[in-house]
Amino acid sequence: MPGFEQLIPKIELLGEDALLVHLASSLDTDCTMHVHALARRIQSVRPGWLRDIVPAYGSLALFVDLSAFSPTVDALDEATT
Repeated sequence: MPGFEQLIPKIELLGEDALLVHLASSLDTDCTMHVHALARRIQSVRPGWLRDIVPAYGSLALFVDLSAFSPTVDALDEATT
């Protein structure tokens, strides 16, 4: 598995108000450690639009507060840029 800084995550929508960040297609201890490290890093900055962070084995769910965005902007698009 490449180093954490070399991972290119795949981001997809998870329902109406969440993003799912996939870090790897195979699950192992290193991948899980990277997921939890990313969760801690995001938690340390805690953007105002972030409601919750849910780490899993190979992915991370980010639940978004849609009211933190302008109604004329797609909040999930904005959160991923």
